[in-house]
Amino acid sequence: MNGDDLITLDEALAFIASWNEETHGEDARSSAKVHDIHDPFTLEEIDVLLDAAVKGQVANVTKTPSRSYNLSSSELQSASPPRKKRRVRSASSSSTIMQRRKKVEIETLREESIKLEAYLARLSTSGGQQKPLALTNVDEILSEWHGHALVQYQQRQQSEQTNRQLTEKLEKQQKLIDKLRGVLFKRNVLVGMEFVRTYESPIFEDSYFTVDLSTLLMNQLEEEVDGVYRNFHRLYRPELAPIDYPASETTYGEKCESNVMEFSTTTPMEWPMRAAFTYVWDFLDSTSDRSRKPNTLETRVNITLPIANHASCHFYKLHCLRKYEEEDRVVIIWSDLMQMTSRNLRLRSIAHSVFTPSKIDPSKASIMETFLKLYVEPIGGESVSPEDIRYGQEVILGAYGRLMRIFWQDQQNRLIEVTSCSL
Repeated sequence: MNGDDLITLDEALAFIASWNEETHGEDARSSAKVHDIHDPFTLEEIDVLLDAAVKGQVANVTKTPSRSYNLSSSELQSASPPRKKRRVRSASSSSTIMQRRKKVEIETLREESIKLEAYLARLSTSGGQQKPLALTNVDEILSEWHGHALVQYQQRQQSEQTNRQLTEKLEKQQKLIDKLRGVLFKRNVLVGMEFVRTYESPIFEDSYFTVDLSTLLMNQLEEEVDGVYRNFHRLYRPELAPIDYPASETTYGEKCESNVMEFSTTTPMEWPMRAAFTYVWDFLDSTSDRSRKPNTLETRVNITLPIANHASCHFYKLHCLRKYEEEDRVVIIWSDLMQMTSRNLRLRSIAHSVFTPSKIDPSKASIMETFLKLYVEPIGGESVSPEDIRYGQEVILGAYGRLMRIFWQDQQNRLIEVTSCSL
């Protein structure tokens, strides 16, 4: 037999038991009533009861002594036997499954009461800061949505934190890339190594020739060039120069005295004076910067002068050049200022170049004569130390002389070559 059959059998037995009890109670009550009816009464008592029921009153009751049954209601109730309380039973109240259900409900209520007591204890200990539990279906739904929102918020917060970390890493990576790009595209570290001098260290920085100071020095050079041209008739003596030169004959001379060195060259060309001058001026114009003043070229440059023992000297150089065109000649005068960076030594030079027509064939031949004077100049009105003078004479002037010798020879050869090609 299964569980459902057992439940049906229990309900049937309970119903039968309740039916027997109700039948037995009714038999007992009916027997009691019959017993009360069969109690013995006298004739006088029957007549009194009948007369009272018919006439509503008792007329002259016989005076013969008789027992009186006039008892009060309380006495009657006390005299009657106590009635037993009826027990009402039904199939539902006697069902075993209902009892089990009630038992389960009672256990559930007890468990909920225990949980509520524990929650109440937690609220009392936490000071009432926590929110009450959701006890209804609506509260349960709201609590579920609250949980979903909390999960979404936590995920979003974690995503934002990860995004910030990735952004920081990207910025660091970009900075590293920029640094590497700067290193890769940086000028070769060997560029400028010729400025490093053996057993020497610079004492003049780049700030020595600032914009304002270099402009002032350049103005001084221009004034010196103008002063040389004003007194040029005393410096240049054409009557002492040779009158006729063969087309291929060139001269070069240099002279060194104390801290002064002089260079002179003569270059005859089979070329008209204006054409030769134009060629030389175009070359100078391409290697210099034009000034705001007419017929003037300026140059600000760093030069390196090689010396003995594979060493070199570094100079800051200012160069000013101006041309003066006359009817029968063209004069170019320039002045240089060179400051040595490793010693308290400044070199100055003043030079000129004169283009004149040849005496043999003025329309087709010309002569270019140059003169340059190099000397050591005191700085700031101070005299140069004997050690620097000796160094300038023995090292600098000798090195500069070799450099100028190579320059003028190349210049003369180039002019002769250009002249021969133009014929």
